[in-house]
Amino acid sequence: MEEHLIEILYTGYRINFLLEELEEKGIQIDFNKLDTSNWDVVVDIVGFPKDNSAEILTDYYKNGQDETDDPFVDNLDLFCRDWLFNDYFDRVESLKKEQDIYFKDDLLKTKVRHNEVEIKKVLSQHLDWLKKEFIKYNNED
Repeated sequence: MEEHLIEILYTGYRINFLLEELEEKGIQIDFNKLDTSNWDVVVDIVGFPKDNSAEILTDYYKNGQDETDDPFVDNLDLFCRDWLFNDYFDRVESLKKEQDIYFKDDLLKTKVRHNEVEIKKVLSQHLDWLKKEFIKYNNED
């Protein structure tokens, strides 16, 4: 099963990388119509609860509660996945991006080359870290 989870993460990495490239070229994408939540799917499978921080904050402001209160302090229903995603982001950002430079139609072009083996190794390390964090999370209860 682990190899499938790594493949899901890798596919999400490639999709996000492609979207970033398109954005850099000035192509705007409506992300509301595009689901790129591969990482969330993997975190769900590992067993973490859904991130409900946005809903809690929305409900807090919808109900017009006292703005001096913090809706997150001492809220036992809160689960935020930011700390889990930060590990993924840091690992992915640390990957060395290699580029090929070539001429095409008398223009200098570049193309990013993905080192699939290295990327999957980093994603595997993240998956291992997620599993360890899930064990810690379950032991806190």
